[in-house]
Amino acid sequence: MNPTPVVLAAISVYVVSASPPPVLRDAISSIRPADSGDVGLILQGVPGTSDAQNVSLSSAFHPATGILCRRRRSLPEGGSRFSQEDLEGDVADMFYDVVTQHLPGCHKMILYGTGRNSLAGRVARALGEAAFVWAMETFLASSAPPASVLRHPHHLAEGSYCLAVLMLADLQAVGAATRLTQRGDWFQGADKMVLAYTGHGLLLEDVSQDPILVHAFRVAPKISLGSTDPHRSTHLPQDFQGHTFSIVTMKYAPFSCYDKLPDGGVSLHDCVDTRMLNAMASLLNFTYTVREPEDGHWGYKLEDGNYTGVIGAVQRYEADFSLNVAFTGDRERVIDYTVGYFNDPLTFCTTKPRPLNQALALVKPFQPQVWLGFAVVLVLMGPLYFFSCRLEDQKGEGEENGGERGARTRLEEQASQSARWSVGNGPRMLVATWIIFSLVTLTSYVAMLTASFTLPTLSPTLNSLEELVESNFAWGIQDQGAADYQLLMTSKVPLYQQVFQGLDMCPSLDECLLRARDSRYAFITWRLYMEDRIAIRFTTAAGERQLHVAATDFFPSEIGWATNPGCPFRHVFNRQIRRLLEAGLISKWLKEIINDPKRREADSQASGPSSASPVDGPKSLGLNQLQGVFYILMLGCAAAALAFLLEMGIAASK
Repeated sequence: MNPTPVVLAAISVYVVSASPPPVLRDAISSIRPADSGDVGLILQGVPGTSDAQNVSLSSAFHPATGILCRRRRSLPEGGSRFSQEDLEGDVADMFYDVVTQHLPGCHKMILYGTGRNSLAGRVARALGEAAFVWAMETFLASSAPPASVLRHPHHLAEGSYCLAVLMLADLQAVGAATRLTQRGDWFQGADKMVLAYTGHGLLLEDVSQDPILVHAFRVAPKISLGSTDPHRSTHLPQDFQGHTFSIVTMKYAPFSCYDKLPDGGVSLHDCVDTRMLNAMASLLNFTYTVREPEDGHWGYKLEDGNYTGVIGAVQRYEADFSLNVAFTGDRERVIDYTVGYFNDPLTFCTTKPRPLNQALALVKPFQPQVWLGFAVVLVLMGPLYFFSCRLEDQKGEGEENGGERGARTRLEEQASQSARWSVGNGPRMLVATWIIFSLVTLTSYVAMLTASFTLPTLSPTLNSLEELVESNFAWGIQDQGAADYQLLMTSKVPLYQQVFQGLDMCPSLDECLLRARDSRYAFITWRLYMEDRIAIRFTTAAGERQLHVAATDFFPSEIGWATNPGCPFRHVFNRQIRRLLEAGLISKWLKEIINDPKRREADSQASGPSSASPVDGPKSLGLNQLQGVFYILMLGCAAAALAFLLEMGIAASK
């Protein structure tokens, strides 16, 4: 009778922080550099059992990030179990193989649970070098020391500072210790490699006791145990094996755009995040479903420390990850972010500046000093013409232009086309100069008057928060529990506190923009999000905006995807996002989508005609532009009436 092959133990190795040592990168092609804070599992074991068919073993970390080491041994003939010493020896040998082959330049720390004292000693002896040995309960209950325990890299390290954490405990303790290793203060700055031996086969119902572990199992492929090779390193699949991710998001054009479906899901449109998601899904072999959060919020912090909306769904493992969200320090305490791929600051928009009253439009083409110069020239031209004619008369040229004509007569000649002008060269030169001066002045006046009618002087605009809070404008944000609300609510800056206290919420993006356009209301939101909607819905075909966007920004924020705390595949997404950034694809897609005329057409079909005013032809002059002429006419009529009454009074007195 042939001996029955039995899996004695299996160990999974996962890179937990910034960059593994070169020896690990060179030795295991399936292990990739992970980002600081990524957490992985599991080193798992199957104690001696004669029923290989009942063994259920899965990788609890994302494929392409780990290595599965397996040891198998055949039961002796007639035997049904191995001795405890044999089991501990096999586990110790497995740890030794993995650590010495792939992590020789890392410090070693052994965490052992209840009843694993003997196994911890066996592993420590097998390593053959100094190692930190902690009881798991003590480690979980202790605080990190104020100074780093490890001050120098391992003597075999090539300049890196790494730590191999060997866990010998049950599944619950492994989950707690892994979380503490990842997000706690222990060994900050080290590249942490977590190896864990649970001592039994890992079934999904067992893993479900810990949210981080169950999430890792949910995206991991099943590993076949068909080989009988006593020592084997199996490279895991390099993709997600068709796994379906659950994604949560909100509308945020031009990054995430969609239509709601009757079943509660959403159908994505062509936007930046959609293109990113499809490119990564094709490369990494996964599918996805997308939905909105039930409360319709992006997510802000509640008093109990939990979050609403998109952030809350990711925090509670109700979704695998989200599309674009703004990075904030408060959110980073409960979720993990991918690398950012766009910076979008907060700003605000207000009503378009209005033309000022044009009652003085007729005098605005020239400054007061110019008008004063015109008056002086007009007054002096009569006497100059008079004296030039007198000089000509004294030379005997043109007796009829004799000296009996006074300055009043010369002024009348300048104003009358039927008057007989002097035939002398001097007066002619003076008149010619006057005509040229008048022609240039008139041309300049007409040009400036036309320009002032075409581009009238506008009312002052608001371009900073300081100006906004000092104005008589109301202000507010869109009521969707987003990062702008969280940032203003938690800020200690007096200006931002004043802005938060005066917030007047509005329900939707279009309603907020309409209110800002038609009233004294400032709408505060993210710049690109606002400008994209203004370009589609509040801009004429001639490119004229219907709102004024402030020139200054505040609260600059990076945009990226949110993943579960301790997400085991975050670094895989990070690597792909970096590739898209380095290739310039995200910038290219953003420009294409923003400038796509089909989006405006589709919006018009879905929402009706644009809210922007239609393009008109040349505008006729109205009373607003020509009111100054009527004021002059009324002043002239009033002066004439006053002169008439004065003459009547003088005549009556005689």
